[in-house]
Amino acid sequence: MKLSRRLAVAGAVLAGTVVAAQAADMPLKAPPIVAVPFSWTGAYVGVNVGAVRGNANYDPICPGAITAACPVLIPPTLQNIPGIGLLVIPGAFSGLPGGGARDTSFMGGVQAGYNWQVNQIVLGVEGDIDGTHIHASLTRGVIPPFALLFPVAVKATSTDTMDWIASARARAGVVVAERGLLYVTGGAAFTNAKVNTSFSETFGGFVIPPFIPPPTGASSSQGLVGWTVGGGAEWAFSKAWSVAAEYRHNDFGGHNYLLGTDVAGNPIMDRVKFTTDQVTLRLNWRFAAH
Repeated sequence: MKLSRRLAVAGAVLAGTVVAAQAADMPLKAPPIVAVPFSWTGAYVGVNVGAVRGNANYDPICPGAITAACPVLIPPTLQNIPGIGLLVIPGAFSGLPGGGARDTSFMGGVQAGYNWQVNQIVLGVEGDIDGTHIHASLTRGVIPPFALLFPVAVKATSTDTMDWIASARARAGVVVAERGLLYVTGGAAFTNAKVNTSFSETFGGFVIPPFIPPPTGASSSQGLVGWTVGGGAEWAFSKAWSVAAEYRHNDFGGHNYLLGTDVAGNPIMDRVKFTTDQVTLRLNWRFAAH
């Protein structure tokens, strides 16, 4: 009886040893790989290139009746009228019509921002700065009272220049097909706009050149703060890189610029409103992907 029990115990131990040895020889199965879902969350930097259209809209000067409050833009002249002799044509209080100057320029620069993704919604902030080469010119003819009486025509040519545009904006978008993003953006826009004005004269027949100098042009520059709004579409073609196309309208408002001084030495001021429309292609690299 004791012998049979000992044999049973020995058999059980031997069987357990064999099973354990077989289990040790079996290959281990690797745990399943779980794909990490793509996320827009994180900081990014990038570059952009595109085109920008600059618009400068000039207000008219003395659009109503020409009065003594208007600038003296036509200098007094001497006119030699055959059979009569020399006549002095006095300077005229004058006005300038309004008008718009337009120019389209290449633009390119850099941007940086941060996104937060919550479910399918992406919120973010972004800043950018771009170099431009906007040079838009407008030529306006001086409007005197009783224009037929004046043998001198005066023109004012103003050129507005923008060499850079920057912005600080918020972004809000919705995820499309995981790696696509449709978004709107808006915030503050910044630039420096320069207006350079010159005056020219054209003399009629029998005119002796003016004995008083014509209006003197001037260059006036201002830093401008406005607003910007637009939208775009972005696609992440890898975890680190994405490409976007974006449109924005920038409005810098109207500001008073010095065009020059009139014949009497008084300043000639005009209100100019600046806006731009831009389309850019943007390439971004995200830190969170590394």
